[in-house]
Amino acid sequence: MLISFYEEFPTEENLQKLRWCDFPTKLYLAAYSLEEFKRVREMALEAKGDIEEVIYWPLLEKSEGYWLSPWSDRTALLRVIQEIEREGDLGVMWDAEVPRGNIRPKLDFFGNYQLIGRFFKNAHKAGIRIFVSELYLGRWAEGVLQAARLSFDPRRYGNWKILMLYSSIFGEKWRSIPQLIEGVGEMGVRTYGERFILALGVIAKGVGGDEPLLSPQDLERDLESASSSRVREVVIFRLGGLNRAYAEVVRTFAKRGE
Repeated sequence: MLISFYEEFPTEENLQKLRWCDFPTKLYLAAYSLEEFKRVREMALEAKGDIEEVIYWPLLEKSEGYWLSPWSDRTALLRVIQEIEREGDLGVMWDAEVPRGNIRPKLDFFGNYQLIGRFFKNAHKAGIRIFVSELYLGRWAEGVLQAARLSFDPRRYGNWKILMLYSSIFGEKWRSIPQLIEGVGEMGVRTYGERFILALGVIAKGVGGDEPLLSPQDLERDLESASSSRVREVVIFRLGGLNRAYAEVVRTFAKRGE
């Protein structure tokens, strides 16, 4: 099982946590522009030379919506999409979540809705590989999320689907965390094959600043459930939280089958 990492804040200090990864890994690095992404990608590759792939995770300013959806600022969404399309031949992580707080008035929901649809439909023509990070809200919510452009079907768009199952945040609402993670993983693999990925966490706080963290023991539990589902890749949020205790857990699963 490939163990990958999100990094929302790719500072030199956070990227140096790659020293704990003595196994192949993949990174999803956040940046506010393609130029910034290329700079932090070089920092990551200097810290660890055998990274399998580095994926661009574009962010908007908070006043623009921060994440990517039909509710994002129109001008900002156009900026991101046009920049990616000009570059081409790029792995992109589309963080499909509704904006944080209120955004400025440049909102065009229906125009953005169509813009996002066209981007997903045509991305492959430019060699753009899209990894969509989606919230897990239950099996029956997926249709609603797809209608809102907050979920995308790999069978239609050719994207990779990453379901965020953050037990440290939502665990109290789930009856059985191991069974849920394994069951969702099995269903995803059965439906989407290798284009299905699970995201687990969290081991470091994100932009919200108040996310509860997993213990190393709970991370081990969640990784065991993901492994049992036979999912090919797991992404952990986020690299900056990696320490010796977490690394020992992750290493066990990353090295299985070598």
